[in-house]
Amino acid sequence: MKSTTVVTLFLSMVLCSSVVSANPIKPMFEEAIRAYSAKDYKTAIAILEKINEIYPSFAPTYNYLGLCYKESGSSGEDIKWLFEKAIEIDPNYADPYDNLAKLYYAMTDFEKAEENGLKAVELNPDFATAHLTLGWIYLLGKSQPADAIEHFDKITGQNSDIPYAQFGLGMAYHMEHQSFRVLEMVTKLRQAGREDLAQQLEGVIRSGKYQTDLVPGMPLIAQPRAEVAVKEDQLTFTDDEETKKVPVRLGTAPVNSEPAQQLTSDSPQERLRALRRRGMQAQGR
Repeated sequence: MKSTTVVTLFLSMVLCSSVVSANPIKPMFEEAIRAYSAKDYKTAIAILEKINEIYPSFAPTYNYLGLCYKESGSSGEDIKWLFEKAIEIDPNYADPYDNLAKLYYAMTDFEKAEENGLKAVELNPDFATAHLTLGWIYLLGKSQPADAIEHFDKITGQNSDIPYAQFGLGMAYHMEHQSFRVLEMVTKLRQAGREDLAQQLEGVIRSGKYQTDLVPGMPLIAQPRAEVAVKEDQLTFTDDEETKKVPVRLGTAPVNSEPAQQLTSDSPQERLRALRRRGMQAQGR
């Protein structure tokens, strides 16, 4: 009862506009995203783990911890539960579904990759990176170029500056025997300054072959952009009784002057186990 009262008081304070700017989680989360965007994953993990200690039912923390641990080299099985935990807390949060789709794609489990990708675009029909993920799942994972074209087209209709969508379209058009459309994509890639991708696509035309296996080291699925995920979203704080939303906008706010917590010498596996224990304790399990 006492714990529930404390959480309720905390959420009430967060909802007051005069207090939101002083809410310690907001600047900490922004600092973590800046660190993630700068590929300083150790700093981002340290800050996100600190946020998790303060409020273990904050879904975006688990989502970005999953991304950070992935970029730090943790295995898919080790980090999968982080995205699943974010979904458990907030089933309407599209980002972790997309990240699970990417993860399953990398693990060559294309059925689960498709399932999670479709859920992401169901929740957010304009989610460009989720459509990009689905495009590559259908193109290389499932050899369904017509479905791939549908998702790549959604991206190029929103934003023509995503070269891997244009490259994917070129590959899909080739698989559909639409050579003139492939040449259109080659031209667009050159106009975008991506001569490397244009030449690869030309090589596909000349050889008459396409690669249906995963290509090691090739970023077929673009990395998620942090600002897309959170710039206008209302990040969700949840407890057992109710859900409250706090607007969080990334911008030019100064970085928290307090130094970030340094990671301990614990292994990533040990830290992940600690996160699990904390999540279970927060649910009273």
